[in-house]
Amino acid sequence: MEEIYEIKTSKKLHTFKKIYRRQKDYVYAKAEGRTKPFALLTEDSHAGYQFYRYHYDGTSVVCSSAGSNSGIFSWLQEHHDEKVFVVADGAAFGSEMSRVMELQHQFPDKITLCLPECFEWLILQSGLIDIPGLDAVLENPSEGIDPQRYFSWENFFEEYLIQQTAGTHYAYSKSQIHRFYTVRENSSRIVALIAAKMPKT
Repeated sequence: MEEIYEIKTSKKLHTFKKIYRRQKDYVYAKAEGRTKPFALLTEDSHAGYQFYRYHYDGTSVVCSSAGSNSGIFSWLQEHHDEKVFVVADGAAFGSEMSRVMELQHQFPDKITLCLPECFEWLILQSGLIDIPGLDAVLENPSEGIDPQRYFSWENFFEEYLIQQTAGTHYAYSKSQIHRFYTVRENSSRIVALIAAKMPKT
């Protein structure tokens, strides 16, 4: 994310108010020299958090949930002495971006931020599921996402994954991660998409 704007509307007039702009000295991922253990923090306690908890079970990586996007900042404040890898849905993180990046700027060797579109997007990107026409959807989501129907791209990808896997042995549910996705071979393909930003293990 380079810049985030708020659209302000007054009758027929629309203006843009800049609420975040990336500063040159901010660092999104600074993995050099990092070693485990580290904490992996998600913003929810549903499928995404469950997935990472299963994947890192038995390792030194401790998985935690902040409960919401707005809870990430408070969690990081309380754990600023730990090395934390934050995985949050980029599709819904805009309102929190500025203050979290300010905190990351204060503790550049402690906090790494990773913002994929959403957890469902990672699953679809991993190639784990063969869906006709998926490549076109992923290459240009804005062409197929109706903004009047979907509040965010996260909503679209969640519904899309649920619909495309319904009735299969790997049916996706937001509330409870299916064991298909937590099998080591499968989970590793998903984690590989964000592994380059992770602290070295």
